[in-house]
Amino acid sequence: MKLYLVLLLVILLNLSVAHSAELPKAPSDCFEANTFCSSVKVMRLSGKKLLKVEVFSKIDRKLYPDVESVIGRFVDFYQWPQYVAGSENIRFSTSDLLDSRSSDYTHRFHYTIKAPWPLRKSEIAGTTDYNESTADFKGSLRSYTFTLDKSKPSKGLSEYNGAVHVYDMTDSHFEVSFVAFISPTIKIGLDMAKPYIQRPIQEILVGMYQ
Repeated sequence: MKLYLVLLLVILLNLSVAHSAELPKAPSDCFEANTFCSSVKVMRLSGKKLLKVEVFSKIDRKLYPDVESVIGRFVDFYQWPQYVAGSENIRFSTSDLLDSRSSDYTHRFHYTIKAPWPLRKSEIAGTTDYNESTADFKGSLRSYTFTLDKSKPSKGLSEYNGAVHVYDMTDSHFEVSFVAFISPTIKIGLDMAKPYIQRPIQEILVGMYQ
């Protein structure tokens, strides 16, 4: 009976590992010149064309010594406008942390981003729900997935979901990755929209940890 229970436990553990999602991998040259890098590409997911934006950051443990301080900085949504103060690419009018019984964190936001002529700028607003998903990602120290709450008013986005991960802890640093799948309603092609979506997200993450 004991042997049976041990074998069952091993099988369950193996199944759990087998179904764990992979953490994003930073490009090999990501941190050669900076403590961050980002990318954006057009992709098709469940039949829809979306933008996939990834930002990778190396976080100094002298500034953020533990996982809680790293995540705490991210979910301090009230401070997001300060992270990009003076930016030419994004300007916040609202960034709030809302009380919620259905999610770990809820972010309500409203901002404008730079856009190409003749639009000049595009308005983005919505509410995203964050829920911890650490167990779903092998090797993660802390992960949260987020989704756009389509029951609440939004502008400029028809899809917005993704995840933030903290992982690869050493004596000197953590790594943080932010991955977002975005379908903007901006009236230009996705290829043309790529840099206008990528830059603001990168600036938020860079301003967050530097």
